[in-house]
Amino acid sequence: MCVALPSLTTTAATSISSNGAATGGVVTSGGGAQVSARGVVYGTSANPTLSNPFTVDGNGMGSFISVLTGLTPVTAYRVRAYATNSAGTAYGNEILFSTSIGLPVLVTSNMSLITHNSAQSGGTISTDGGASIAQRGVCWSTTAQPTTANARTQNGTGTGTFTSNITGLTASTQYFLRAYATNSAGTAYGQQQSFTTTVLFVCGTSLATDLDGNNYATITLNLTINSQLRPLCWFKQNLRVSKYRNGDPIPTGLDTSAWRLATSGAMASPNDSAVYDSAYGKLYNWYALADPRGICPIGWHAATDAEYLALTSFCQSSGYPNTSSNRNGTGRALKSCRQINTPYSTACNTTAHPRWLAHNNTNPHYGIDAFGFSALPAGARVGDDGTYQAFGGNMLLQTPNLSPTDLNYGYLLRLDAGNFSRATGLKTWGGSVRCVRDY
Repeated sequence: MCVALPSLTTTAATSISSNGAATGGVVTSGGGAQVSARGVVYGTSANPTLSNPFTVDGNGMGSFISVLTGLTPVTAYRVRAYATNSAGTAYGNEILFSTSIGLPVLVTSNMSLITHNSAQSGGTISTDGGASIAQRGVCWSTTAQPTTANARTQNGTGTGTFTSNITGLTASTQYFLRAYATNSAGTAYGQQQSFTTTVLFVCGTSLATDLDGNNYATITLNLTINSQLRPLCWFKQNLRVSKYRNGDPIPTGLDTSAWRLATSGAMASPNDSAVYDSAYGKLYNWYALADPRGICPIGWHAATDAEYLALTSFCQSSGYPNTSSNRNGTGRALKSCRQINTPYSTACNTTAHPRWLAHNNTNPHYGIDAFGFSALPAGARVGDDGTYQAFGGNMLLQTPNLSPTDLNYGYLLRLDAGNFSRATGLKTWGGSVRCVRDY
């Protein structure tokens, strides 16, 4: 008996969407042999075959349904039913259909930079659904599954990654957030993120916290920066964090040679002893302050040259001259009153750390901590040779700023001087850091 190829027709496409459709076929003759496989083949070129994508929808005679998935939006597809017997594979007539415009496909970025009234997120749009993205951004609410009817940002158009800054939030509140993207087919959303804003920070009452979990008391000083009076919020203690903001460790344990030759961030303990870290903070070189990863907590920065100049002017205008010999100078106002044998008060007279050393001259410059700055003498690590210097007797405050001769600006308080002196030094000098709240 002679076996012929099967005979069949292709069924018109129905249930057409942006990424799928239903079609099929009818096998009207098996050609004298069993039909072992049947389905449809499809593609974007004419006369698709089994070398193109295909479905397998049973065997035998009669009608069958084929469901196509994973198609591309707004694309013309060509489909033919097929049937296979021992003589080979036959194809039905070719039909043509086009997928419709679909919704965009996107994901929501993780939350970051969360404060008491703001946060940052965004999204990544991988597919536009076959139509231009007219709007994109994030939407948020205190209830789950927020939509664009809630508060939202608008962050441009098109596919790709975008960043959204969320503002105007309420402190200590849980929020839900989703990225969104809108095209002519409608609006699609990424997965939901949830976050809680931080407690409202009140300078002078609230504590600042670094990445290691260390807490710092704060104080407000009204200083004039660029001819504008500003209430600057300062740390009252020296920074002692061991990591950059992103969690990367700040290198430590450098020997004298490695310290003086360093060209990247490094830190050390006062007097080369970690037991003093909690009382006096750590010593950081200029590279650590200038590193874009940041060493102060989010929302804070290392005090700058301009801010220390403003602090000096503030002391002077408050009746504390910035002269070395003056026993009632800026140094007296900024130094902590904690000192061995100070006559200032019984509470301040202490040998326990942290404190200033006792005076051994006839012109002592005792600190009175007039404004709550509470400067304490962590000493320094010398940039030229990596040795430690003046623990208990000097405080070197580092800035991230450089002089015109590419030297690091720092500010020095000395046991035996009444001024707050601006100095320059190698970038490898290690000194104390005070953080100032961003403004």
